[in-house]
Amino acid sequence: MRHENVACQNFHTELSTGKRSHREYVFDLVAEDGTEWNYRIRASAMKEKAEDEREPYASVYYTCTGEEDGLSIVLYEHTGIITEAWTNQAGQVH
Repeated sequence: MRHENVACQNFHTELSTGKRSHREYVFDLVAEDGTEWNYRIRASAMKEKAEDEREPYASVYYTCTGEEDGLSIVLYEHTGIITEAWTNQAGQVH
């Protein structure tokens, strides 16, 4: 399902638990209707994919870090898996 004007909230870094701990980005994506999805993604992987402009990572990362506005996503509602994401900054799709 497609959602426009999605906000990224509570974006922060946490250390994962377990034998091989690593940094994770933890954040919520919130749609205009109040629907919320929670994510924990390995920080190094997300940042690398964003820097390589791989979607949906780039649009989500740049929106959550405040570099872009106006996130739109397409996701599977029952799992929260994002299949597409894009921002619309200065008339360009990121």
